[in-house]
Amino acid sequence: MCVTVSVEEQSGGECGAASVAASFDTGLSWGLLTTRACLPILTVCCFSSNLRKGCGPVATGNEGSIEGVLAYSEGLHGKWMFSEIRAVFSRRFLLQNTAMEVFMANRTSVMFNFPDQATVKRVVYSLPRVGVGTSYGLPQARRISLATPRQLFKSSNMTQRWQRREISNFEYLMFLNTIAGRTYNDLNQYPVFPWVLTNYESEELDLTLPGNFRDLSKPIGALNPKRAVFYAERYETWEEEQVPPCHYNSHYSTATSTLYWLIRIEPFTTFFLNANGNKFDHPDRTFSSITRSWRNCQRDTSDVKELIPEFYYLPEMFVNSNGYHLGERQDGVAVCDVELPPWAKKPEDFVRISRMALESEFVSCQLHQWIDLIFGYKQRGPEAVRALNVFHYVTYEGSVNLDSIADPLLREAMEAQIQGFGQTPSQLLIEPHPPRSSAMHLVSVYPIDHDPRETSVAARLDQGRALVSNQLPGSRCRASSLILSSSPYQPVLKLSSASSSSDPQPPH
Repeated sequence: MCVTVSVEEQSGGECGAASVAASFDTGLSWGLLTTRACLPILTVCCFSSNLRKGCGPVATGNEGSIEGVLAYSEGLHGKWMFSEIRAVFSRRFLLQNTAMEVFMANRTSVMFNFPDQATVKRVVYSLPRVGVGTSYGLPQARRISLATPRQLFKSSNMTQRWQRREISNFEYLMFLNTIAGRTYNDLNQYPVFPWVLTNYESEELDLTLPGNFRDLSKPIGALNPKRAVFYAERYETWEEEQVPPCHYNSHYSTATSTLYWLIRIEPFTTFFLNANGNKFDHPDRTFSSITRSWRNCQRDTSDVKELIPEFYYLPEMFVNSNGYHLGERQDGVAVCDVELPPWAKKPEDFVRISRMALESEFVSCQLHQWIDLIFGYKQRGPEAVRALNVFHYVTYEGSVNLDSIADPLLREAMEAQIQGFGQTPSQLLIEPHPPRSSAMHLVSVYPIDHDPRETSVAARLDQGRALVSNQLPGSRCRASSLILSSSPYQPVLKLSSASSSSDPQPPH
């Protein structure tokens, strides 16, 4: 959830700072404030109107010991003590650097959108010096919270840890997504993960055969040679003078594609219905089969969807446990649970095998090339053109300055365009990403008995699978929570229609 915030100066008050209130289209108002004695509390309030001013002064950052309270009233009313804040990230909203995301000790987060970047800086300097957490090898300082994604990537030790296989591919991808601005609080900037398998039709899947794995050096739109020719010709024969040429009119990650994957679980079902006149999509366009979705990504010239992290830890997304009536396809098949590949007898099998594939040596040896496409030097410019990896210009950071659009109608139209076309992650590096060290190389350089912290990928996955399979009762209920852990090193994920956040936090 992203909350749009308005700020006004306060002339009085013991803190003498700014008053922060926020409006959201559901009628919620949110704020960052302190008590009259300037006790440090981060507060989220619910009011009956869309905007109520004068919530109180922004916290000055004074450390104190006051109980944090999270209670629900007319939707959501939360208070957290400052000592519960674990990380603060600068964020984008609609391609503008005007947002901030605050991560809490209880594994929740809230994203705020402010009027301008100067306000973001003022608020960050009013919050505790926590930086972006403690697990990225970065100092806990406010300047780190305000650092650009590229600065965070360059200063962090996570790439070296990934190369040495101290962290998994999943963990590293979550790290890249997090610092590149991808967040579970904005469907237009949802974390993006790759398709890694190509065989969704065999009765058995052999993960030792290279032919079962995707070529990660190519974008999803260029895997099919015939379709790659189509996109290359589109770029070369571009005729729109007012719009820069691109290969694709759609994007690999949009709010629409995120809701497409998560249509069966809350709160995403409600999000989809609210955006579509309280109706589900046509059954033939609804996510109903993994094999069909992969096939469409290889044949349909308007479909270049990549995956989301849930494919690798959330089997519940493939089950219509709430019994929604999703209609009947033209082939006469009713849409209910997602049809799995023959090699997966149940959703847990699919997630387990997909995760094994993600952590396999084939993917480990190629993953840096996919990172180049999504986060790196092939994201834009001449290298992107050569790689058939150019998207509509409004998806890129820095392409649009909404503040320069004076006409409210034109600005609203541009915002709608940004939301429709999707948003490309912030570019983290402008040179090739280094590859991962081979497992054999590490065995010779770091013998297993040399460092007891070294844990095999298989052991990590076994521990992670046990946690992933541990499902809480009551997950059929809209208002109930589903708590999972994607791996022993990935923090708890909480999905709840009554929660302010549903994302795995960066490690603290």
